[in-house]
Amino acid sequence: MTVASKPASSPFAAWLDGSRGRVEDALERACARTSLAEGPPELARAVSHALLSGGKRVRPALALLACEAHGGEAEAALPAAVACEMIHAYSLVHDDLPCMDDDVLRRGQPTVHVAFGEATAVLAGDAQHHARGDQEAGLGGAGQPRGGRLGGLGGDLLEVVEDQERAPPPGEGV
Repeated sequence: MTVASKPASSPFAAWLDGSRGRVEDALERACARTSLAEGPPELARAVSHALLSGGKRVRPALALLACEAHGGEAEAALPAAVACEMIHAYSLVHDDLPCMDDDVLRRGQPTVHVAFGEATAVLAGDAQHHARGDQEAGLGGAGQPRGGRLGGLGGDLLEVVEDQERAPPPGEGV
């Protein structure tokens, strides 16, 4: 069933609607070619769950709008826009954790810690924070992200998985 979207209520709302697709495409590209793509598959899935699950995309749109307002091309600001959204998504992942707000749903979907486990959620948030540096590094020069490795985060996830496999079942010792 197709639901018709209501018309934008302001010029900014119309601009935001128009920029959302460009931002979504840039976020998908960032997941595929930054350090986010170099980590363990489970970590990449958790990051995608957090970063690509929709949203208004106000922060990256404001980065594009600021660039245009100063005479620049919005395309040039896409790395900064993606970095803004990565930081926002990272903060939401960490805010949803059991030790914080313990939210179980975000945008109608299970939060990252519910879908992937608490340790993977922490690492997925950290990975987004790390990968935003790839985006920031692409702001000048050739515009290519540096593609830095997730390094310790991928290793941390492997250690978490190994520890879970070695741990006795609940109630069978300490």
